[in-house]
Amino acid sequence: MSHELSDEQVEKLKQAFDNFDKDGNGTITTDEVSNVMTSIGQQSPSEEELEEFIQQMGGEDGRVRFDQFLKFMAKFMNAQ
Repeated sequence: MSHELSDEQVEKLKQAFDNFDKDGNGTITTDEVSNVMTSIGQQSPSEEELEEFIQQMGGEDGRVRFDQFLKFMAKFMNAQ
């Protein structure tokens, strides 16, 4: 199974991510990941999935970069 996202999906994710990146520093909080997903019509990840994401992709400082978020979303969306 491919973990690739279409250009359209990446653009949609970037727009949603940027909406929650209020200070424009290129990161969102790990708590906001669910909000971004909901804003694009995706089911929010379970607490377990979110914890796994934080451990695998970083977020140790409570912040997630777009590239980290994109990797998680590719995996999450292809798993559904």
